[in-house]
Amino acid sequence: MNTIDPITKISFSIYENKGVYALLLGSGISRSAGIPTGWEITLDLIKRVAQADGVTDVTNWETWYKETKLEDPSYSKIIEELASTPSERRSILNTYIEPTVEEIAEGTKIPTEAHYAIAELVSKGFIKVIITTNFDQLLESALKEKGITPTVVASGDALKGAEPLAHSHCYILKLHGDYKDNRILNTEDELATYPDEYQSLLARIFDEYGLIVCGWSGEWDEALRSELLKVANRRYSTFWTTINTPTDRTTALIDHRKAQVIAIESADTFFTKIKEQVQILETTQRENPASLEILKATVKQYLAKPDVYRIELEDLMQTEMEQLIQTTNTEEFIRENKNFPTGELLLASIERYNAISERLVLIAGMIGRWGNEPLPKTILEAFYHSVEDAFINGRVEHRRLQYYPLGLIYTAYGIGLVKAKNWKVLGQLLQHKVISYNNYPRCFSEVILEKIVHSKLFKELPNYTDRGFPYEDYLYTLFSSQFDTSIYGLKSEFEELFGWFELYQAMSNHLSYFGRCTYSNTQKYQMALKRPEIIDTFIKAGLITDRSDPKFKTFVESYEQKVSNDRYGL
Repeated sequence: MNTIDPITKISFSIYENKGVYALLLGSGISRSAGIPTGWEITLDLIKRVAQADGVTDVTNWETWYKETKLEDPSYSKIIEELASTPSERRSILNTYIEPTVEEIAEGTKIPTEAHYAIAELVSKGFIKVIITTNFDQLLESALKEKGITPTVVASGDALKGAEPLAHSHCYILKLHGDYKDNRILNTEDELATYPDEYQSLLARIFDEYGLIVCGWSGEWDEALRSELLKVANRRYSTFWTTINTPTDRTTALIDHRKAQVIAIESADTFFTKIKEQVQILETTQRENPASLEILKATVKQYLAKPDVYRIELEDLMQTEMEQLIQTTNTEEFIRENKNFPTGELLLASIERYNAISERLVLIAGMIGRWGNEPLPKTILEAFYHSVEDAFINGRVEHRRLQYYPLGLIYTAYGIGLVKAKNWKVLGQLLQHKVISYNNYPRCFSEVILEKIVHSKLFKELPNYTDRGFPYEDYLYTLFSSQFDTSIYGLKSEFEELFGWFELYQAMSNHLSYFGRCTYSNTQKYQMALKRPEIIDTFIKAGLITDRSDPKFKTFVESYEQKVSNDRYGL
């Protein structure tokens, strides 16, 4: 079973549980903005104090401090020794956080990609609660650029007059305060425990919300560690991101929350990817991969015992097909996909079709790959006739893309049959004719060629305008990247399977069209078509009568001519 990418899992959790996940952010979230982490500030303060005392020839200030003071460096202790009042401590921090004119011009100490990605998620209502140990205002700045004025609680006094958590569009709890406020918490005594009001609020958040931890090591901040350990959350998941291996103290928190640890490259790439995936989910409403895994396991169980589960498998396919037909014929779906634009909006329409077809495409591929019995032709015919009926009744003005799910299911099933070397059933699929609304019998491949390929619709997609075979190139990219490699094999193998399916189709539709196999793996196909055992597969599929069938010779000559034409741009 393929494992689900953890960031994809988080994205689905955020999308499907809108406003349920809270963020716990530490100094690592602002690191790429040029604002140092608490540890980096600690080492810099050690360096500045030592240099003021005349100590300069040091390469490792942490080691020097340990050897000189006989203890580990502590941010809270050092800043307490340097400044005895909150105002003095705030002034020290101000130099690390407040940007100068030069820094602003250089693009430092301003909101990062992570801050903007979070602001985007907040603007759509996916994230509402943010807990942070940071003093800076980068997140607030990113939110204000989105037109969002968050409820910011940076002290016990602010909490008393703040808008209630449940009523706030965005609630930011700055546990250690704000660098522009003298009430910041820095020293060990100040950070040993939180006010009762903070404790009650944190207990509620940690109990009622899922949690995504990023940029916070969990090593320090005793009061925050204590609050996390008090609550054994079981309602929603906890995701804990890390760049380095968690320490034992951090691991204790992770284990307590039963958190999933996710190794990330940076906060910027992490939150940007989540934002992008949630945006895709908004556009496509794609199926939860966990649900797809359950579906795949169910179909495998049915296929393993076809005599026992034949009825269940057919019922499943029928139900999924009815759901697909029902969805594509709702007034809302027709309205959204009625006047197909070009470019990115066209791509969004195609991705919606990908999403609603995904379950049935998966089933079709699995039946082709492992099924003993053919996929009932009524499944494909049912969808075909639903599109034809929509056209007759005048409910769809631009119906080219309405046939697209038929192409997806047909291709998934066909490639699965090629992978399984089930030549007899492949031939039946390729030669099966469906009766159109004008009583003209046509193969599925002919329908797809007329309605989708020859319409040049996919040539209007971004990055596909100059492609010779935009539909086939798009399908290949979609199947090889999105659909399960356990069905079709590795990407390199899938490319060859895709080409062979095109060749069998070309043989069945009287050489009218080949596809991307005229420029991909051409030498391999040309050599293979001369081998008797390959020719026999066409015989087993019922596409030719024997090895000397003149139709096969014409087919090979036509293919070689197409390859030559593509090679020289003819």
